[in-house]
Amino acid sequence: MFKVRLFTFLISSLLTSALIAQTCSITEVTAQAEACQGNYFSATVDLEVENPASDSFMLAGNGTVYGRFAYADLPVTAGPLFGDAESTFEFIAWDIEDGMCQQFTT
Repeated sequence: MFKVRLFTFLISSLLTSALIAQTCSITEVTAQAEACQGNYFSATVDLEVENPASDSFMLAGNGTVYGRFAYADLPVTAGPLFGDAESTFEFIAWDIEDGMCQQFTT
């Protein structure tokens, strides 16, 4: 009897926690190009995030992983990037704990 009650309590606790937990959402990624130095420039990247699953995120784009950054350090700088006046740059951010919590911009 005790095992049944314990099992019921654990299941109801887990379900309640899952229902109460809010889902992480990166709602916006913005990138602003900085002034060129020769053929290179940096981009300032900022995020709008709701209910982050962790304290940090990964930033990547165009086949390059720029690294792990703390949400508290936003906005962050990516670069140097080679500017040829023809390439399109993308920036993808995802929560370090929840890969489904992601967004991008070009």
